[in-house]
Amino acid sequence: MTNPTRSQFDCTPKPAFLLGMRNQDWTAAGALSELVDNSFGPGRGNANLVQITYDITHRTLVVRDDGQGMEAVGRLFQLGNTIGRVAGDIGIYGCGGTYALLWLADKVEVVTMRDELVSSDTVDWQRCMKDNVFPVVSNRWLKATAHNTPANLLETRHGTSITLHLSREKSFSPSTVPGVMRSLSQTYAPAIRLGKELHWHSIKGGELVEKRRLTEPISLPEDPGRKIAFDAVVETGDQALNVHGEIGVVEDLPVERSRIAIGFGPRVVALTRECFGLSNGSEKFLGAGVTGWLQLGEGWQPLLTTTKNAINDRPAWDALMDAVFRRIRPLLVQVQQAQQTIIFQDIALQLEAALNSDSRAHIHIDTALEEERSLEQREERELSEAQGRGARPEEEEPPEPGANGPKDKPPAITRLEIRPLSDAEMEGALCRVDLIREAVTASVNRDHAVIKAAMEARPINRMALNLLVTHELADALRSEPALLKKLFPLRIARQLGDKSETEVRRIVTRLLMDRVRDRNAA
Repeated sequence: MTNPTRSQFDCTPKPAFLLGMRNQDWTAAGALSELVDNSFGPGRGNANLVQITYDITHRTLVVRDDGQGMEAVGRLFQLGNTIGRVAGDIGIYGCGGTYALLWLADKVEVVTMRDELVSSDTVDWQRCMKDNVFPVVSNRWLKATAHNTPANLLETRHGTSITLHLSREKSFSPSTVPGVMRSLSQTYAPAIRLGKELHWHSIKGGELVEKRRLTEPISLPEDPGRKIAFDAVVETGDQALNVHGEIGVVEDLPVERSRIAIGFGPRVVALTRECFGLSNGSEKFLGAGVTGWLQLGEGWQPLLTTTKNAINDRPAWDALMDAVFRRIRPLLVQVQQAQQTIIFQDIALQLEAALNSDSRAHIHIDTALEEERSLEQREERELSEAQGRGARPEEEEPPEPGANGPKDKPPAITRLEIRPLSDAEMEGALCRVDLIREAVTASVNRDHAVIKAAMEARPINRMALNLLVTHELADALRSEPALLKKLFPLRIARQLGDKSETEVRRIVTRLLMDRVRDRNAA
């Protein structure tokens, strides 16, 4: 029943709020990262080493560091209890560690040591939620001894150890460990570059079954021509924000892993490809093989989201992405042109093989379908019989002197080259084909949006690129009857001679594309 005499409503959160936090959508790696943040943070643990030990048998995770120890164990369990802003420390809200303890564990044991003293307590979240109470945590400090302090803390004489008794609701198992380790390696690459160490141990039945020191996943080339050092000031609003890093090219790196890791303090806050283009969309590169890292300087901290996975200021983000793009644009151009050349060389080889193919065309270009089928069947039969006798069919020209039969017949097109050129070099054209005797040179406008879209598709839209070249090739071939005779059976070459130039272009395009399709399907 309401009390009409009360003029104010107390908005202090109720303990049931704990259940809501426990049921948020999260990951084990994300939760563990909050605890590692507390260890590495210069204003908090300021540790050099963090070791995570997973006990498979007892379903526990122990996060231990060699940092300076906590001022009070209770601070870890109190939402909003923050150290404020400290240079190089990513945490400013005082919530992440509490969320992590609540989300991962049913019960948590914390021991911290500093100045030869130790403090510890245990919080049972299940009991708190059952009794509808917030935890009350001890702030008692005792002289550290072997009876009240874990041996590893006594050895280092400072640090914190957190034991999480994993919730049965969380699907944490040995099969999830590799993914968690990969995520932690990626997240704490900035700390690792600064000389910090992050170790993972797995034990089962009291025996150590895995021991690993996590390493930085990004390995840039030594060649200075393949990477760019970045050190700049990004101006946004009335702020001038520092950022530095390295971005380079890694051979055979797939597109999905071609990203830039952006870090603040000890951890990565974003993985992005947006710096491969301008924020207004006027320029954009695929950036396949391009990767690296950027480290944000002081002043960026208040612009980060509470989840530490993005910058919560769109103008500042756009200014950063544009500044990075302008710096690395020469590298992006170099990479794109090299990749375009390789791709077009491959397409040229496939198309050249299709042109030189001895496959028989199966297309009726007259209306007398039955007569065409009969002619085609007779031609194939005669060819088969002639090959069986070692002789050539009537319709084919005799071999050159000294030749030894059909196998020595020169290919219809001896060479095909595709050159990706700039829009200026192409003078605005999309594609151009030049025939010099029996060699074909195709030039393609690499700057055109259609070509870029085909190249950036995954998988690359090779059929669209082949169609572009074959259409222009067909246009060039319509005035080359000698080449048409080498490309196609004499029956079709003769029929093409009775067609208009427009019809010849259309039919030859179809015939060449059928060969390309058949070879790709083979």
